[in-house]
Amino acid sequence: MSTQITIDDILLARAVLDAQPVPPRRCSWPDGHVIHMSLDHSDPAQSISVAACDCGWDHRIPWSRGTYDIQDQACENHWLEIERRTSDVSDG
Repeated sequence: MSTQITIDDILLARAVLDAQPVPPRRCSWPDGHVIHMSLDHSDPAQSISVAACDCGWDHRIPWSRGTYDIQDQACENHWLEIERRTSDVSDG
């Protein structure tokens, strides 16, 4: 079965992409919080995307299209939480 893509489909997709904010790119990371990305294939029915930090934090979700964006956001949230905790300790 073949899917026909029309110019309207392309224009709609472009409009949706243009409306999405571009996340800032990180230039530094909290010390001791390097995140490694991998796929867990232990379940033959579903691969699992794994983001694992050196500190022991991990985020696991079933792999599918769009998983990378979800994992990127989970990693960013982890780093922001570490930075917030570090800031709270140094401020208080």
